[in-house]
Amino acid sequence: MRPSTGAPARQSPGSPGEPVALEDMMCDANPRVMVVAHPSHAAQAYSALYQSLAAGDRAVGVDCEGQGVADGWALMIQISSRSMVVVETAYQWAFSPQAQRLLGDSSIVKAFCGAGGDISALEFPVVNVVDIQESAAKVLACPKNQMPGLSQVLSWADPEKRAWSKQKFGARGWWRLRTPEAMLKADGFVQYAAADAWGTMQAYFWITAGERSGGGAALLKKERRRVPRSCPTKRKTADHLVVSDTQPHASLPDKPKASRNRERKRRRQKKNRICLLYTSPSPRDS
Repeated sequence: MRPSTGAPARQSPGSPGEPVALEDMMCDANPRVMVVAHPSHAAQAYSALYQSLAAGDRAVGVDCEGQGVADGWALMIQISSRSMVVVETAYQWAFSPQAQRLLGDSSIVKAFCGAGGDISALEFPVVNVVDIQESAAKVLACPKNQMPGLSQVLSWADPEKRAWSKQKFGARGWWRLRTPEAMLKADGFVQYAAADAWGTMQAYFWITAGERSGGGAALLKKERRRVPRSCPTKRKTADHLVVSDTQPHASLPDKPKASRNRERKRRRQKKNRICLLYTSPSPRDS
């Protein structure tokens, strides 16, 4: 595990009503950022994350990266509480059992900003999901094909009504990052990714605070469970993940051709739609 490095120059956060940058606000909040680049690092990181969840704040912000360059599969997942963020990279197309356990824990709310794309990029069930993007879109009356981004959601939810902004993925050329290793090495990318999860968590708590005080919009909260897609290279046991530490992401196994073809067909048929299956799973002990 290692802290975020290569952060861009910061700007001072604005006073109420003035523009603020998401990455700067996260730095001011000073959450602990833990990077899980190998499954052997996961136990310590997720144990600390569980401990950071206060009794009344059993919620985390979640975001994924890499779907656009990996045929819809996530290469990185970020999970944030109020005081810490875990940034985990996929290892041989799989995330740690600890990450899967937390996201499958029905006692913890998982807040996403655009849940459909992120959840469909994971190979395991995610339950007790709130999509803050859907909640904001209903209030802002956004067209279905123009859903608000995280900065817009934060600007709407912020009780001080500041105008939030964040780094542009395309402008920084991060679309060129095609492996988890490249994402970890790219200047500023880990901070960018961690800030997305932290900002999602922050917006969620602002919205729920507004609900309790009688303002704001009701969150769209459902028990969501996605049936994992079939991919033999991703269904290996934890023992399969323990390989050399020297080049942990140098080569990723190819996904089965049949799986790639099914994914292309699904994307054509269900473009711009959220594809989720709903169930009510049993709670898991944390």
